Amino acid sequence: MQTDKNNLKRVFYHSAIDWKDDIEEKFERSRVVLTRLVGNVSEREAHDVLTSAACRDQKTHDDICLGLLATILTEPTLAPKVNFLVGIIRNHFTDVCMNQQIGLGRDFLRLLQSVSRIPEIECLWKDIYGNPNTLDAHLTGVHQLLNSRTSRKYLQSRLTPDMEKKIIFLTTQVRFGMQKRYQDWFQRQYLSTPESQTLRADIIRFIVGVIHPTNEVLCSDILPRWAVIGWLLTTCTHPVAAANAKLALFFDWLVFDPMKDNIMNIEPGILVMYHSLRPHPAITATLLDFLIRLSIEYWPVGADKIKDGIGASLRAIIDKKVMPSLEPVLENPKLDADLRSAIQNHLLVLVDRNKGQGKVSSFSDCNNMGYSASVPLDKDSPTALLDVISSPVISLTPTTPTINSFAGTIATSVSQASEINNDHRNLQNSMTFAQVDPEFSPDEEEEENQDTKPDVKENNHMSPNTALAGALPSRNSPTIASSVEEAEKSKIFEITQGLSASLRIPVETMLNESVDDSAENLEEVLEDISDRSVDTSERQGVAKCLVYIYKSEIAKPCIQKDSIYLIDNFSIPPVREIVNLILELKHNDKTPRRKNLMKLLADLINLTPSIGFRLLVLLEQMSRAKRPTKNQDHYPLLYKNLCQYRSLKLEAALYQDLKNCWELEPNLVGLLCPILYTWYEADTVGSVEMLRLIVSALDPNQLQENIWKILQSDFVILDENNLIPVLTKTLDWETWEQHCVWTMLSAHNCFTAEDYLPLIPQLDAKNNAEALTHLLLILKHEKPSGEILAPLLCRKPNSKDRFVISLLLYWSDKEEDEETLADNLATVLVRASGSPVKRKRGGTGGRGTASPAGPATPTLENVLAHLDNLRTSLKAKDSEDSGVFCKDCMQAALLQVQSWVTETQKTKYKDLLELAAIEEPEMKETSSRSSLKRNSSARKLPSSPTPPTQIMSSRTRSQTSGKTPRTPVKNESDESSDEDEDIVPRPRNAKKRKKTAVYDSDSD
Repeated sequence: MQTDKNNLKRVFYHSAIDWKDDIEEKFERSRVVLTRLVGNVSEREAHDVLTSAACRDQKTHDDICLGLLATILTEPTLAPKVNFLVGIIRNHFTDVCMNQQIGLGRDFLRLLQSVSRIPEIECLWKDIYGNPNTLDAHLTGVHQLLNSRTSRKYLQSRLTPDMEKKIIFLTTQVRFGMQKRYQDWFQRQYLSTPESQTLRADIIRFIVGVIHPTNEVLCSDILPRWAVIGWLLTTCTHPVAAANAKLALFFDWLVFDPMKDNIMNIEPGILVMYHSLRPHPAITATLLDFLIRLSIEYWPVGADKIKDGIGASLRAIIDKKVMPSLEPVLENPKLDADLRSAIQNHLLVLVDRNKGQGKVSSFSDCNNMGYSASVPLDKDSPTALLDVISSPVISLTPTTPTINSFAGTIATSVSQASEINNDHRNLQNSMTFAQVDPEFSPDEEEEENQDTKPDVKENNHMSPNTALAGALPSRNSPTIASSVEEAEKSKIFEITQGLSASLRIPVETMLNESVDDSAENLEEVLEDISDRSVDTSERQGVAKCLVYIYKSEIAKPCIQKDSIYLIDNFSIPPVREIVNLILELKHNDKTPRRKNLMKLLADLINLTPSIGFRLLVLLEQMSRAKRPTKNQDHYPLLYKNLCQYRSLKLEAALYQDLKNCWELEPNLVGLLCPILYTWYEADTVGSVEMLRLIVSALDPNQLQENIWKILQSDFVILDENNLIPVLTKTLDWETWEQHCVWTMLSAHNCFTAEDYLPLIPQLDAKNNAEALTHLLLILKHEKPSGEILAPLLCRKPNSKDRFVISLLLYWSDKEEDEETLADNLATVLVRASGSPVKRKRGGTGGRGTASPAGPATPTLENVLAHLDNLRTSLKAKDSEDSGVFCKDCMQAALLQVQSWVTETQKTKYKDLLELAAIEEPEMKETSSRSSLKRNSSARKLPSSPTPPTQIMSSRTRSQTSGKTPRTPVKNESDESSDEDEDIVPRPRNAKKRKKTAVYDSDSD
């Protein structure tokens, strides 16, 4: 065993928190690399050395960048920043820490701990403890700072605007149980790197201190704050970052004063522990253990004040009815016995039971609430929470923070806390939702609302075996839910008192009767609003009353369970009644009656966004039920005319309603798709934003349903004008989204393969595999025409890109396409050689190579490289001596191109060009004559190399005149009329190509 110089065994040493993690070691290695490279050279020499080294390889480049970053953060270059920061704190301490508008408050101490090892900051710590008056004449010490509230603006500034927007969206718009994809996206975007671990504490402080939901949100099915915080805690894998995150959660507990502090600041902490009990008890255990450590170790000198704050927090939780009892959390039998003993000694004693709970409930009472005292403890089950449970509590002492050992039961509880029962064994890997999926799902836990008077919304889909079913009051509980319900009724009652008598009487009657019995009174209200001029405030008051009366009907799902079809007798009262009254009028009716009804309908949509997209579905259902009618266009026109009363353009209204549907009821998006593209084609076809929302929400059944309708030409999602621009933007989408787009496009009858050609040159084999795969399947059914081959050969040759070679091999293996492929490849090769060629008359021009997506003609280098790849692939299949390269047209093209290629290309593509070697005995005379012609016209280059198509044209003319040329190259009748045209000799290997006999003639 190792000993030090004093012969003391080092195993008994208890060092401070100064171990090096992977990031620190990586930074140190990079600094060493940087130091070795630079040494003591001058700045100019260092710049040259670093530039040269960084260009060497990616690893050296990364080491240099990290080394420079580490140097900036640790070397004396950081000293001016530290001095500036400390100077600001010392000279403006009141503004920095005590300002009510922008001051850091108690979070100043929390942040100062993270940089406490810097010598200047350490001196500042000592002054805060020993000489607070040197900082501010009125500063008394740490307790005063802890009691200073942190400005919300400061907590808000710790996040980027984009992160703040996403967190607010999560806690105000996302339904509980549908948050996983948003959390996964947020994790990938902001929390995927090791450096981002420190962000979690700031995000938790922002949620706790800034986001305080209203009673309306608390009573809804919106994702609660505790679920987001639980996700952030469980996805944190670094022990120090986990300790900081938990400190951020409980920081307001330490000095909580119910007279001036908000209950919303401490509510998430208790609810995270409460809702984690059944699915993940280890999470609750680590938070309880951390809270015990805080009460003892965080500020040892002021431990009594910390305990007072924690005790006040626990009492406020009971007094404000955040929870009816603390026993489910503090005395739960799932917790280890030693941990429960520590809780008894350090937490329960802080609760004044005479003020808080009355008498303590027995475990039998807990059993009645859904807990079992006989749950076995599997102490041998491994858990990934060990690092989190044993993570240090950073002390407020001015010296280097240390971990003080607990005496007695505390030490035992810490060592055994990581062995808490893990029923589902889903915390054995990393604490990430992607693997563990602890989403605090409403299928497992009942949602807990988070306000001074919280409410729990009833969940009809909850499992009957939910362990916490009786632990929290239901929506009908007289202690909590009734107060919220009464508050809502009170607001509605105040609104009704401001209505005129003709409206107030039927509305009050509707409030006191069931929805089924309110039809006559609703009709009376609608008739009164439509027949007379009602001011805006009164009409909006009626709309609020109608939303309250029919809220249960409006909230009903539209889609049948486990189906893609609407429920039977789909309706939205009172929307359907308003729509029926509007449809009874002419669509061009300008009377106040129609106008008033449209305004009321717009008010309902503004109050309840889900009415907007459900109105589209309702109109489509009514339209199908009434077919055929003369007023068939009234249904889409009604929605279009409604947009002006919503102060929105049609396209903006459609996108807004589609987005609301995507967020609130995504399984309805598939039904909206044909409605949008059929009724409002001009405003939806080509819209990238709408298309993205649709394909991201489709499931395979809905995709199939929409493809059937596209095949029947019911609607289109794109047209030829916006096909390429939209497809270009979809290249960055998710694989499933791109698959949906391409699959629906393949069902269109308006697109041909040529329409997709401009996209081919810009696709990357590595990043655009989805698009290339679908294009490959489309082009394999086409003939290898010149319009298709040109953009294919414009693609940069790449050994890992099999797109072009796969198509060429596929066509070359088909006998009916082999001749066409050879002829068109030869034509493209000759055109790419550098000289213009004559276009064939009557050719079917295409947009393929003439599009702005790529050059009009592929470069000669590209064509030669692709042909060489084809040659190599055919050789591997033992087909080099057959196929496209043995065709006369290809042999002639290769022979002709030999005079245009550079020496480098001749060397590089030697094997390819040798396929067109000349037979000396047979072609000697022709070659000589050709050489003489070239020498005689050396002052000017040939105007046009003869493409194979012209050679074939010559043969055709000879055959038409009754003269059959002996060779496929030279024609005596044409020689005199075109002396400048090159004579292309016939390639050898004629014995292998019996088709050559077709062109034999005695015309020579």
